[in-house]
Amino acid sequence: MPRPALVSDAAILEAGQRLLAEGRAVNGWALRKAIGAGQPERLAAIWQAAQVEAAPAADAAPASPLPPSLEQQRDSMRQQALELVDRLPVLAWRAAEELALQRTREERERARRQREEVEALEATAREVLAEADARVAAAEQRAEELAAALAEARTTIARLGERQQNLETAARQAAEGAAATEAGLRSQVFGAEQAAARARRDAAAASATAEAAMAEAGRERAELVSTRQKLQQLHDAREAARTTAAELTTRLALAEARAEAMTADAEREREERANTEVRLTQITQAWAAATERAARAEATLATITARTEAAAVGTAPAADSLPDPSIVSQEPQNA
Repeated sequence: MPRPALVSDAAILEAGQRLLAEGRAVNGWALRKAIGAGQPERLAAIWQAAQVEAAPAADAAPASPLPPSLEQQRDSMRQQALELVDRLPVLAWRAAEELALQRTREERERARRQREEVEALEATAREVLAEADARVAAAEQRAEELAAALAEARTTIARLGERQQNLETAARQAAEGAAATEAGLRSQVFGAEQAAARARRDAAAASATAEAAMAEAGRERAELVSTRQKLQQLHDAREAARTTAAELTTRLALAEARAEAMTADAEREREERANTEVRLTQITQAWAAATERAARAEATLATITARTEAAAVGTAPAADSLPDPSIVSQEPQNA
């Protein structure tokens, strides 16, 4: 259902008559200004239709003569209207040309500002690229250093592990040797004690024999001399056994001290290995941080490059961005 008109035909005709009475030209915009509402095209169409309908009646009835002053005023107004109609295309063209020039200047100024912004973005992008390249180079160099340090640390750990294994093997062998030496020394001491006991028993038997021999006097003197010689030999064997036991005890003490020293070396090696593992963990963390910083620099570089390309694409104005004078001349009528 069409929307009802806001201005009636009678109001349009009345406004047109007022304009004529005032000596003004009647058109769509003049009617709209006089009424204060309505579309200029509709107002002008209704007025022209009313004039066409009223034209036969005006031709049928003879027009009454106008006073000379009104006739002169009508001729003057008609001449002014003709001059205004002749000047309208020129004025419209000038307005369109000035509007086109103004828009051209605005587009050029906008393009200049965009070009300056793009140049500033390019300069910033170059600086960011240079800084990113420097950071990437530093990160790569740091990564190489960390990789070398990591390889060195792994080599050191392997060498320390091997050395620790050797020390543990040596300590185990030393402990086994010390245990064997201690067992041998204990066996020798036990043998010496048994020999001493046998010597004491022999000495006791020899003493009894000597007493019997002294009782028998000359008959056993030769046996006494032989027994004394045997006692001397046993005494010498006992002293030698004591000397051997003392040497074995000294060797056992030295072996225990050596085993303690090797155990201390093994403990120091364990501490060095723990410190090396801590350093390896720190190096791995530094490597991860350097990799993350390089990834962030690459992401920032990609973002700046995308913004630079988008700004470069938006700076070139389209060929059809300038207004057409004929279209500009119609803009006041279509307002």
